[in-house]
Amino acid sequence: MDNEWEDPQWTVELTLDNESRIWELHAVGPAGFIKHFLADAKVSVVSKLSDEAEFDSLIPQLNG
Repeated sequence: MDNEWEDPQWTVELTLDNESRIWELHAVGPAGFIKHFLADAKVSVVSKLSDEAEFDSLIPQLNG
């Protein structure tokens, strides 16, 4: 991929509140830019949230 997405106003931010385990997603940019980070990137938002959801589902099992 070339430098077509180097606009400093375009961002994707994924933030976790560690106490509540609630996530906040904020994205600004063209559809292709946002889609890249949501689904197509090597470490995409979807893959990160999938890992975190699996972790969240294990916690109650560990706590008995």
